[in-house]
Amino acid sequence: MSRQSQAWKAHERYVAKFYEGTRILRGNDFGNSRPDVIAPSLPKFNLEGTLIIECKHSQAQPWVDIVNACTQSTTGMRPIIAYWHASKSSGSFILWSMEETGPPANGMLDWLNSAVPYEDRKIPSYIQSYLDQARQYIDWHGSKLPDPHLPLVVLAKKHSSTRVVIADYEDLYKFITERES
Repeated sequence: MSRQSQAWKAHERYVAKFYEGTRILRGNDFGNSRPDVIAPSLPKFNLEGTLIIECKHSQAQPWVDIVNACTQSTTGMRPIIAYWHASKSSGSFILWSMEETGPPANGMLDWLNSAVPYEDRKIPSYIQSYLDQARQYIDWHGSKLPDPHLPLVVLAKKHSSTRVVIADYEDLYKFITERES
């Protein structure tokens, strides 16, 4: 088996373990029918609900380097907010280093609102596609999993220990406020 096929499997296993979730085995189905990881709760971050995670591993993933640089230049564990604009829509993403930062147990809205703006680079459309892919699994699994649901993408890069979590700002805000109400 090639090293590349082992790398993305190892990435999925790592993410499942980190989020105390389950890696979904797809057998020969490599399509878009199932998520890579489902985490029904996240006790270490005091989160209840379901994380639906799409894992992406590549040799060259510039967002891993960008998040590394931004988190090293800021104090505290602050997420990064980046904006995207397409011909028919626009929005914002929240990015954070999976290992070094994450929503604190208390004050998640404060954490979210402390995001450092990042405007040096245009967000590529594949990031939105990855989140859309994770979102579609909610329809497939949604009735079977505890509410609320949060689609996430976790990016990894070859030869880097950093993993970058990406969430749509609106999805993350809704997830936080549904939990707190």
